[in-house]
Amino acid sequence: MKRINSNLRGDQICLQQVLGNLLTNAAKFTEQGSVKLSLNLVEQTSEQQLICFAVKDTGIGISDADQSRLFDAFTQGDESLTRSHQGVGLGLAIVKYEVALMGGEIKLASQRGKGSEFSFCLQLDKTSEPAKKAVVSLPSSADLSGLLVLAVDDNPLNLSIIKSILEQADITVVCADSGEKGIELANCLRPDLIFMDIQMPQMDGCQATRIIRQSFTKEQMPIYALTAHSEAADIEQSVAAGMNKHLTKPIVASTLFLAMSELEVQKQAFFDRTFVLTQFSNNTELVLTMLSKFATMAAQQLLQISTLKTTDELIRVVHNVKGSAGNLGFKRLSACAQQCEAKLKAQGELPELLNDELQWQIKQVIAFIIEQGSTDAKKSQGTDC
Repeated sequence: MKRINSNLRGDQICLQQVLGNLLTNAAKFTEQGSVKLSLNLVEQTSEQQLICFAVKDTGIGISDADQSRLFDAFTQGDESLTRSHQGVGLGLAIVKYEVALMGGEIKLASQRGKGSEFSFCLQLDKTSEPAKKAVVSLPSSADLSGLLVLAVDDNPLNLSIIKSILEQADITVVCADSGEKGIELANCLRPDLIFMDIQMPQMDGCQATRIIRQSFTKEQMPIYALTAHSEAADIEQSVAAGMNKHLTKPIVASTLFLAMSELEVQKQAFFDRTFVLTQFSNNTELVLTMLSKFATMAAQQLLQISTLKTTDELIRVVHNVKGSAGNLGFKRLSACAQQCEAKLKAQGELPELLNDELQWQIKQVIAFIIEQGSTDAKKSQGTDC
């Protein structure tokens, strides 16, 4: 019996983007029924396998007239669809291009009212080695590792794609599935960058950005629009709302990193996930347990820092923060605590601005851990979020 080889070599990132886009579109246009992704082995040699990928849905389908122009940029199958379904044409134009780059051809079988099936076949090399982590090409001057990024999008698949791409560059990503949640996390986490979807129910990305801009400037908290809309009016709307940049979907790794390379971030890495996993032998459950314990302890230390009066007591607490944070990969907090400890030892007191920064960074880490779902210390005392 023919089986798909367990290890195949191809363009992992490009394939992920193509399937992500097709699945997203299928979900958008299927209010009832199902969406199915299938892989079939068509033929093989001793060195290669021809794999057919297909995304089939039971949604609204596409008329014959629309099928002929569906892969042209800026077109869409049903011009009367609600705003939540716009922007499909540009995405499919890029899907067609990316499939061609991988040596395949995108095909469509659809009937109005009976669903659609998008398919393509790729020739992939057999290999005996498991797939290695995809290497992302970054601009030569960019070091994005350690950044804290907030991704806001009501589509969970889009969030998963953004998170997967950014984590390949050792960037820490927190996700929000609504504009309201995005505002909450922006205030609690003060991320280095926000990727903001525009089309979201209840509160769209422009509304959320306007609210965030009441508290943070473009320099303090950059916000990049990440949307399927790319016309001049859409860009003007994003800029007017307070966005720093306007990027278009589908989500392309090289585009994200090129835009991010223009950030002027001169901060220590927020969180080193690779380091902490190595510390605990890649035991994720144990890491979460340790983070939970640290969040509880950090909340207590936060209270102590704001109430203790003697220098020796403050030095002891700050020293503990430095060590614990460093051991768990929170490099930015550990570096801040180290700076505070040095100031206390040299001057006998902690400058107000540095004290405020230390307390804020502790709150930031607690909020981050809570968002990972790794602690029951919901909104711990002193976190203010």
